[in-house]
Amino acid sequence: DLFVANYNGVLSANLFVEAQFSQKTQGFRGTGGTSTDIHDSPFMSLGLTGLPAGRHFNAPYFDSNDPEDRNNRQYTASLSYFLSTGSMGRHDLKFGGEQFTSWRTGGNSQSSTGFVFFGDPLMSGGSPVIDGNGRLIPTFVPGQNRITNWIPVRGAQIDLHTLSFYANDRWTLNEHVNFNLGVRYERHTADTTQAGIVTPSSNVVVPRLGISFDPKGDGQFVLQASYAVYAGKASETQFADNTNVGTPNQVNLRYNGPAGQGLGFAPGFVLNNYTVFNGSFPLANVALHTGLETPSTREYTFQAGSRLGQRGEIKAIYTNRRTSNLLDDFITLDNGRTTVTEGGRTFGTFDNALITNTDIPFRNYDALQFQTSYRMSDNWSMWAHYTHQFNNEGNFEGKAANQPGNYSIIGDRPEIYSPQRHYPSGRLAQFQAHKVRAAMNYDLHMGGAGALNLGVLYRYDSPLTFSYSSGNVPLTTQQRALGAGYAGLPTTQTLFYRHRGIGTFESQSLFDFALNYDIPVWKTVRPYFKFDLRNAFNAQPLIGFDRTVTPNNNGPKDELGLPTEFIKGPNFGKNTVLTDNPVAREF
Repeated sequence: DLFVANYNGVLSANLFVEAQFSQKTQGFRGTGGTSTDIHDSPFMSLGLTGLPAGRHFNAPYFDSNDPEDRNNRQYTASLSYFLSTGSMGRHDLKFGGEQFTSWRTGGNSQSSTGFVFFGDPLMSGGSPVIDGNGRLIPTFVPGQNRITNWIPVRGAQIDLHTLSFYANDRWTLNEHVNFNLGVRYERHTADTTQAGIVTPSSNVVVPRLGISFDPKGDGQFVLQASYAVYAGKASETQFADNTNVGTPNQVNLRYNGPAGQGLGFAPGFVLNNYTVFNGSFPLANVALHTGLETPSTREYTFQAGSRLGQRGEIKAIYTNRRTSNLLDDFITLDNGRTTVTEGGRTFGTFDNALITNTDIPFRNYDALQFQTSYRMSDNWSMWAHYTHQFNNEGNFEGKAANQPGNYSIIGDRPEIYSPQRHYPSGRLAQFQAHKVRAAMNYDLHMGGAGALNLGVLYRYDSPLTFSYSSGNVPLTTQQRALGAGYAGLPTTQTLFYRHRGIGTFESQSLFDFALNYDIPVWKTVRPYFKFDLRNAFNAQPLIGFDRTVTPNNNGPKDELGLPTEFIKGPNFGKNTVLTDNPVAREF
């Protein structure tokens, strides 16, 4: 449920006020499984036998017995004042503040049984085998399968508060020069229901500066520049990482054997056949740096625009964007380890994790954009946008869908990871050197017979990028030896063979057409007909394809014992899902 109340008032001829209150209540109920039988646990595929990694089967994910709430409340108000002076021009001043509180309640149980299994289903001819009950058949492979035992704290709650104040001045000095000067201050604090938790508080000041220069003062030619810093949100998924709010305790176990298959294979569901190798207990072995700050992005823009007579305009924009102060977890020997005992049960000894700000993961963006529009006549008009990315690179792709605040392996167990093999720099998945959108419209007015509009849109997208990498690669003997000082090591890793984003898909060049016809019937009543034809020529380039590669264990290896060469999968370069091609021609 969302409730919003807004007030706007005129206090005087040049003083205005605006205030707003909003409140959102959002809950999750009846989401997930209900059975507590371990055989009714969800399975996550590893991707080693043909089913893509991360596909889940056998049982619903999440737990219907663990309700969650994600609510927020906002108070905000501002004053606008218009000031006109003689020598100092005109000022559009605005001052305001905001109090924003979000609170989250719930343990985020991942399974009603408390367990999630990681293993592949039985495959035959590239397809999963189905048992007599219509279910996939799990396989149990020693050293490959694993379990995560989730231990949530139901009812855990955290409140995050963001108090901010801002001031902005749109200053028109004269007919040649305009400024936009702004600053915003934010303070982040938190409260939690879990005793003994130290939640961080942080302060940030972000500026916004802009200037516009019109040499002639007639709008014919205008130069603009801006500088801004954008502060990220204090997210519950990061600022609450040392609590059990949305972060269940977890113990990770590796399967020792014997090999088998099926839900009736008893050894696969006996915990004594598994060995604990890792775990996370936020109250015990996860800490947040006391000076934790929100991430920030710094951006410069330079713009130049001109009118094209009285019928059009053209504009060029250069953008330079850099991220900094990202949040990541650091698991190092210096951070130590903790033996976790709760409720009389000793779960094991686990490595400590420290959540802190860092500039090691980075993302850089530089692009030049051109925009133009022109009306050739009363009937003909056109517009076009072109963007050229000089670079869109980094060593960290960022959050996944529905998983904000994901951390990377950067900073984790640096002895066993290599920047070149595990988080290389290069072009990110969003890199696109060229992007064009151009449209033309023709209007035909036929009096009492109505009006006809014909439009054509051209879309060009240069290839997106991909990386040559393999997931779920086991750790080598060398890596295990180098990581001997840790309480536990991951069982698998994602391995890169080249620079990030070195591979490319195909470009796409598409045409769309639209026809609109309306006819006056009576006064303002104008029935209309609209016909759209998208991807008119049914272009089907491979804008994506299967990128499965596996390590060539018989080839050369690096100093960590990791293969440096790969073998392409049988479907590599083929379209295996609908999104590997543009949407087919449709009308």
